[in-house]
Amino acid sequence: MSKKYGFTLVELMVALVIIGILAALAVPTYNAYVRRARTAEAYVGIDAMTKAQIKNYINNKRFQQATNPSRVPYTKLAINDNTPWTNMGKPIAPGVMTTFEYEARAGKNDGSGAPILVNDYTNGNTQLGNFSSWALMENPNGGFCGEVTNVANQTNTIMESPLGKPFYAWTLITATADIKKAPDSGAGRYVCTAFARLVDTDSNGKVRTGPIMSKNVGE
Repeated sequence: MSKKYGFTLVELMVALVIIGILAALAVPTYNAYVRRARTAEAYVGIDAMTKAQIKNYINNKRFQQATNPSRVPYTKLAINDNTPWTNMGKPIAPGVMTTFEYEARAGKNDGSGAPILVNDYTNGNTQLGNFSSWALMENPNGGFCGEVTNVANQTNTIMESPLGKPFYAWTLITATADIKKAPDSGAGRYVCTAFARLVDTDSNGKVRTGPIMSKNVGE
């Protein structure tokens, strides 16, 4: 009489438990890897813009304003060769495909500590460098996504140059992406993943670099 071979119910249950334990250990590691892969580009881009902005301040005693590309990509968009980007020093080469929209806003005080206007180098307009709370997206349905307003408010010095600090200068460097592709409350609004760094000057006029802050990174 031939023997029949197979797994008992207990053996199958043990195998399932082992698989469950391995999955529980692997999923957090995988999610962390996905987050790093998604955000690595933003860190590299912000670092490149930081170096370009420091060079701008050394040469011109003020920071440059620029946005590239002009919309938050739905998948990817190419960095374009616009005038503000060129004046900043092309921190990311034109033609490079990017998941993020990179932006630098800037402000500066005069010798009395009063904010002065910063030329945007595009059409002669001037502005104080206030930071908008929404970004235009390259979305198939159109729309906007929330930027880093909440992150920006953590520093309180980046919406406009604070009064009373002679020759104080700052730049807010941001990277915004539609990674989640998830709708926010309201029509045409989406949740954005965003990163921000404040670069400014101390009381001696030396440039100081803040940490990169993040919002809505998630899985």
